[in-house]
Amino acid sequence: YDGPVRVSCSSIRGIVLGGTGAGAAEDEAGAVAEVVEVLQGAGVPGVKAAEVIRQAVWHKLLGNSTFNPMSALTLQPCDYLCSEPRSKALVRMCMFEMLSVAVKLGVYDEGEVDVD
Repeated sequence: YDGPVRVSCSSIRGIVLGGTGAGAAEDEAGAVAEVVEVLQGAGVPGVKAAEVIRQAVWHKLLGNSTFNPMSALTLQPCDYLCSEPRSKALVRMCMFEMLSVAVKLGVYDEGEVDVD
């Protein structure tokens, strides 16, 4: 196919990009900025560069590591897990547990993230 490629994005709410930390910060920042520009230019919504990608990844992990297994095990949507008092309490406990791991690893400082 020789024509331009068209991509339709209907369910993307945001894409966060960042460097790996393996290269020079300026080089990585420049490369990330280029990718962000290309994706934004292609019309992909919500693309942004993270200053600290490790925190962005852990932020997503805090939710996914709690809601995905609980939703799968209970066959309930996330809205229900957040609204029913007993499941909401369990969600909080699991998120606090994951957050304590992130704090121990130095991703966040104690008290920096509020799971409520």
